Amino acid sequence: MPKSGGLNSASPDTIKAMPPEMLFDYLAVRLNGPKAAGKKIGLNMSFTDLKQDYGLIVENVVLNHGKPLAQADARVTLSKATLDAVQLKEVTLEQAIARGDIRVEGRREALAEFLG
Repeated sequence: MPKSGGLNSASPDTIKAMPPEMLFDYLAVRLNGPKAAGKKIGLNMSFTDLKQDYGLIVENVVLNHGKPLAQADARVTLSKATLDAVQLKEVTLEQAIARGDIRVEGRREALAEFLG
């Protein structure tokens, strides 16, 4: 049987074109269930360029998004382009934070854990 590397349906152009809601749905499908087991991570994300705020929560091996959370582990302020660059591995999370492209208030390791 020939071995295939599989299909990557999310090209960089596709990722960059997705609105946040669609991107969060995409991330929910790609969630690593075994790594997410037993975790509860709540993030509030504020997009400076879009002037939109979202709440993300990983709980019971599921990622859900909606309105900002009343109780979040961290508040993350960034642009959509910065999130795309981190997701596409054009820049690391640490580099984006060091450059000031991402500001994290609260438990910074919650964001790293979420992206992991």
